[in-house]
Formats: sequence, structure tokens, C-alpha cells
Amino acid sequence: FLPKVIKTYICIITITSIFSLYAFEIYLSFQNSQGDEKQVIDRAKVFADAGVKLDQRNELQVLLDFQAAGEEALPNFTGSTLSRLSNNYRTGLAGEYSGLYPIGGLSGKRVVLCNESGQWLTYVSDKFGFNNSPEAHEFTDRKVALVGDSFTEGYCVPREQNVAGVLSSNDLQVVNFGKGGLGPLGELAALTEYAAPIKPKVLLWMYFEKNDLPHDLTTREKHTPALTRYLVDGYKQGLRSRQPAIDKALQQIMVDYVARAKQRAQSRDISNQLDTNKFFLILRLWHLRVIGLGLHVVTHAEEPDYSLFETVMRTARDRVAAWNGKLYFIYLPAWSRYEEQREDDGDLYSRDTVLSIIGKLDVPIIDFHEIAANLPDPLDIFPLRQNNHYSADGYKLLGQQIYERLLRDRVITPDSKQ
Repeated sequence: FLPKVIKTYICIITITSIFSLYAFEIYLSFQNSQGDEKQVIDRAKVFADAGVKLDQRNELQVLLDFQAAGEEALPNFTGSTLSRLSNNYRTGLAGEYSGLYPIGGLSGKRVVLCNESGQWLTYVSDKFGFNNSPEAHEFTDRKVALVGDSFTEGYCVPREQNVAGVLSSNDLQVVNFGKGGLGPLGELAALTEYAAPIKPKVLLWMYFEKNDLPHDLTTREKHTPALTRYLVDGYKQGLRSRQPAIDKALQQIMVDYVARAKQRAQSRDISNQLDTNKFFLILRLWHLRVIGLGLHVVTHAEEPDYSLFETVMRTARDRVAAWNGKLYFIYLPAWSRYEEQREDDGDLYSRDTVLSIIGKLDVPIIDFHEIAANLPDPLDIFPLRQNNHYSADGYKLLGQQIYERLLRDRVITPDSKQ
């Protein structure tokens, strides 16, 4: 047994160390909050300097304003919403809707999407919860369908200015099955559930380099059995015919989500106490772990799962070919590639490896980076050159690049557009 004096010293050292760690963690948390406030101020200055009016309401305030005006509006249901709510949703919904895993969203609802250009963007969803006009599902010969994430869904521009809208303006029949938060497996699910039944002549697979492979597929979707099942030939949930159940389930989920957000906001207004989320971050020494103070508790990102990505893309290629369609892979560059002046860095976001895999599968590639990198200022494809989704001008360039490639490949011709 240790002498009493040594035990005392050990206790003092332990308590002092723990106190010091948490004192520094609280300091870092405070600095982070100050940083958030600075971001808000800096963002307002960017818009003011550009002479652009900025709606400074947050998402909850926009939702409540719609509610006060007598119109129901809800946040966007994205491909990552369920996984953010609970790991239990990896196998689908529970209870009455056990096993159901939605890919689209609520149908016929006002969706509050985002604000990156100064004003909040909203849209009314189609009958499957995607960002289409009702007419998009009335075509007798749908020539082009899109699957992808938020860049495909159309963050943060009006419907007619996103990629699908630009293609539609060229008299193509287009239907958009893009949804924020979807990664490659979610996009394969969208292809299987929604695109395959209508057999489009062209399927545009929109790939965003920053998160589709390293985050969405590798760290989330590969651990979601409800999505990995789509690699099995013949598997489908039959979501097109289950929209009433999807609407009923998601309505409650999203209404509860808004109610909790409202309650949290009211609690913050009543007191100056730390919100629950911040308290638990401090309790877990989150900020210290992020900067890696030798605690060896930082969770390291998984290496990109190239093998799974290749399997997903091969499956997509074969399924599109099964209805005599043509799959195109659209490569979307990130803001950071140009802000960091790493245009030619093939290792950044595994660009060279990804394009090599797609080339090996003999899937034609439309690389938006080739257009953006040759602009006088590539950052001009982003709103006010900020780290966001593409601007209306950016989407227009992308849409025109896709359209011209389809014309060159004679997948579509001027005489067959109608």
C-alpha cells in the first residue's frame, strides 16, 4: 500500500489535472462560440460589401413565419436525417412503419431549404418528395433523370436555375431524383426505386468530390443495412407505391423535429445557460479531442472504401444498361479545391482514383472541374465566392456542359428533344 502522503499527492494531481482539462475545454468552447458569432458578422459584411440584401433569419424563424402566415412549412428531409436522429434508423423506421427507409421526402409540402445567396429558398415538393414540378411526372418519354445529393436537389437556387432546370430550359424532359445527404448507396437506391420504373434514356449520376465517397459512403452508408441491401439484384422497397405511408411517418418526424428546435430556442431565450448539446460536448472534452492534445481519443476518419464505391458504380451501370439507358458520371468539384489553389491535385478528395475507377467501368465522365478550372476565377461558380453550393451561374455552366456533351454523343439530338 502507498503511504498516505503519496495518496494525497496523487489525488491532488488527479483533481488538478481534471480541473485544468475542463477549464481549458470551457475556454475552447467559449472561443468556438465567439468564432461562430464572428462568422455571422463576417457573412453579413460579405453581403453588405456586395450590395446584396441578406435575410438574417435562421431556419426555425422562417418555419415559424410560414406557420404564422397560415402555411405549413417543414425542414428538408435529407438522406442523412434518419441517421442523425438515431443509429436505430440504420435498418429503417420502427413501429407501425418498421423497416421502411425513405429516400425521397414528404410529398406536396413547402420545404425550407437554405439561404446562401441572401434569401431563403423554398420549394413545394412533388408527389415523391423531390424537387420537381408536377409536370415532371407527366412526360410520356422521360429522356433524362438525375440522382445525387444537395447539388442535384438544387441547393440554393430556384428550381428553374438548378441543373435539372437548366437542362429543362433546353427542351429536354427531365426528372430530378436528387436529395441532400444522399451518398452513392442512397443514390443507387433512388435509381432503383424511382428512375428504373420510368427507364430514362439518360441517367446522370452527380458526384460531389468532397463528401460522397469519404464521408457519405465510407462512414455512414456502408454501415446502414437499409441501403446496402440495394446491392442485391432484385431488391427494392417499392417506395413509389408507399408514399402515403412515407408521408404519414415523415410528417410526425419532421413536426417533432421542429417542435424540439422551438423548445430549445425558447430555453436559450429564457436563460443564459449552456444548451444541452454544448454541455455534453464539454463533458466529452470534444474541443480538446478535435485539436488532438495527445489524448488518443480522437476518432480517425476511415480510409475511403474504393472497393465498395466501385461495386456501387458497377451495379448502377448494369441496372441502367438493363433498360437500354446510358449512365453518365458527373464530377462536381468543391470550393476548397480552388480556394486552396489545388486545381491540379489529383490526391485531393481521391480525384484521380475516383476517375480511374469510373474509367475502368467504361462509364462516360463529364468533369465540371475541367470547365471551372479554366475560368478566370473558378470561385465565381460559388455565390459571392463563398464556401457554399454553386451559384445560379455555376449551375448554368454545369447544365450547359452536360447538354452539349449529350448532343456530341448523339444521346440526344435537336430533332429528338421534344
